[in-house]
Amino acid sequence: MHASTRAWNAHHRKLCKILPGFMASRAFQSSPMHIQLESLLLSRLVVEHFSSPNIEPLGERDEGKLTDRDILLTLLPHPRPPALPPLPPIVVGMCQSFGHDLARRLVSRSINNHWVVYSSNLKPIAHAVVPQASRCFNHSCQPSAIQVYNFDSIGPLMEVRALNDMESGTEITVPYLDPAHPYSVRQDALRSTYGFTCTCSRCLFDSSIASSIPPTPPNSSDYLRFHGSLVDLVFGVANSLASETLIPSMSIDRLPPDLYVLLNRSHLPYLSARFSDASHDGIHPMASDAGLALLAMYLIIYPSHYPLTGLHSLELAKVLISRFLSTCRFALPCSLPKDRME
Repeated sequence: MHASTRAWNAHHRKLCKILPGFMASRAFQSSPMHIQLESLLLSRLVVEHFSSPNIEPLGERDEGKLTDRDILLTLLPHPRPPALPPLPPIVVGMCQSFGHDLARRLVSRSINNHWVVYSSNLKPIAHAVVPQASRCFNHSCQPSAIQVYNFDSIGPLMEVRALNDMESGTEITVPYLDPAHPYSVRQDALRSTYGFTCTCSRCLFDSSIASSIPPTPPNSSDYLRFHGSLVDLVFGVANSLASETLIPSMSIDRLPPDLYVLLNRSHLPYLSARFSDASHDGIHPMASDAGLALLAMYLIIYPSHYPLTGLHSLELAKVLISRFLSTCRFALPCSLPKDRME
């Protein structure tokens, strides 16, 4: 069955007529974007999984027969759940008919069990509630696995893939947010969204050096003078653009104190923009230098085999090929059949 047909049968036929009016209402329009998102997600969740007042109560199910809906209600609630978002009247009625303060139970669990759905080029395209994943996988800023999404006729399918070989008994952890965010940003986001403080090995190290990270340079271009040392550290040979060896494995605790300035929150956005702009404008030497420094940062910040590292390596390869071709001087033979030349 096609995904659109499944969506229509599951929830959209009940929401289609009332959503435009609800989304134009003052309550919805005056809400921040994240509240609007929560409102739409909660509405779909209720209509798809709680629209019948005759649903079998959770307590009457065996553990092996739990549905996604049942698992969601067994997840830990947020310690400080937010107020209910605005909901369409039909959704409010369904919640009341089901009873047990359903709307509050759902919002206290869905807010800290959101998963961002990414496209194949790692662009966020949606949010989803995946109870099985929330139940099985804890967060780490130094994860042992990563969630990826495949899209087929039934919609997105989450897969959790190991980043490296793991010994038996090793916990499988995934990132709930981008590990490239600065330490304080990650901690604030995890506390506010998920209700916990991360104490993974990466966070313990970041916490130990937080006071040693220099403030933002007056001029962002001041970062450039550190990039040679960074590339030397990661790749072994400064300005090396090719190697027969595999991409090296690095860890952030190997970064020397004189390069801590590169962990400043303004550095990655600056370096990424410099690479993107130079690539777009065809300034190949600048793009290749910035791209190599950015790859070095990714290898330090992310675990090995992290998807973004591979995606950036592909973009850097395109730049290096363009740089090579722009410096070549060669002539291509041109010959056409006589009948084409007439």
